[in-house]
Amino acid sequence: MKSKSIYLLLFLMYGFFVSYAQVLTIPYEEKNGWPIIKVEVEGKEYDFLFDTGAAISLFDKKYFDIKNVIREITLSDISNKETQESLVSLDRLTISGKVFNNVIGINNDNMSQQHHFMCDVKLHGIIGIHMLKNYIIEIDPIGQHIKLYNHKMLDKKVFDTYTKHKYKSKDNNGRPSITAIVNGIKTQLLFDTGSTGYLAIPNIKMEKFVSNYKNKVVYSEGRRGVYGLEKTINKRIYLANAPIKFGNLEIKEQSFILEDNLLNNIGFQFIKEYHTYIDFYNKIIYLKKIDNKFYCAEEEIFKGFTLGLNDNGCFYVNSINSDNDLLQIEDVVLKINDQELPLSHCDIKEFFKQIERNKGVKKIRILRANQEMDIDYTYKFKWNE
Repeated sequence: MKSKSIYLLLFLMYGFFVSYAQVLTIPYEEKNGWPIIKVEVEGKEYDFLFDTGAAISLFDKKYFDIKNVIREITLSDISNKETQESLVSLDRLTISGKVFNNVIGINNDNMSQQHHFMCDVKLHGIIGIHMLKNYIIEIDPIGQHIKLYNHKMLDKKVFDTYTKHKYKSKDNNGRPSITAIVNGIKTQLLFDTGSTGYLAIPNIKMEKFVSNYKNKVVYSEGRRGVYGLEKTINKRIYLANAPIKFGNLEIKEQSFILEDNLLNNIGFQFIKEYHTYIDFYNKIIYLKKIDNKFYCAEEEIFKGFTLGLNDNGCFYVNSINSDNDLLQIEDVVLKINDQELPLSHCDIKEFFKQIERNKGVKKIRILRANQEMDIDYTYKFKWNE
């Protein structure tokens, strides 16, 4: 009886130290594949992206005209396009009741320009990791909340069932990252809740190994860069069964992506398969798989193509599977199965759901080189092996 009492006391003390270390609980809602949190500024509530891939916060100038400018700085994007930005200090913002004073960030209007295409979220800003440098954060995808802990107070026994991954301050400007090993090749992957994807690795290191695994090649038109919006054609390779290791955590069935123009990246669709702690003070990531399932379903490989909106507001083919020889990138799509496409890009997913419920895409009317034509379309997905 005495031993049971001691055990109960230790259990209660353990729970006390975890609770005592906790500073803040932030609910988030997944929108557009991102964790979106509520931030209060001057009595008004805004939607911010909680972004572990952002070194600094960002405030959209459309909503925040911040007068306290520290200095002008030069920033460059993934396409090496440079721009001058204002580094500012916001007097205060509040997250879940906790006040943060003198928050440093960038004040620009690029967010409004870049995210006009999003349907279910209007971003007002980004919370970057500079605000988190003295905390341990917990990301709980099941409860959909982010918790902040005092790094000195949290009992490290919490991490006993987690895999441990150290990173260095000099890597990725202090942003959290994990060393991955694929086919014996090491690569550093940014742990990025601000990316909506899965695992993405530049294929310059891996392409010669592709034929060893189940794969599918997709070509897509995209625009790279926040400032230059450089138009590109990307070659993207999906690998279905290549083993990947993060330290002593080995993943045998998780799909991932190789692409010419990608940064090394772990996106939120992968992150939310794990219960995660990030110790920003000691530069450690702790991971534990939530279940034994792995998810990587990208519509462009299973459906054979995806659509985007061109500058004229028309739907066009912006990605295409390598064994789909009927369509071409930049074909304007007028009708599918004799149905006109919706006027809004926000309705296109529901449109395709209805098409799939009615036995899938059978006929596509396109505009190519100023000529309309009908394509009888039957696509069956098959991995290259």
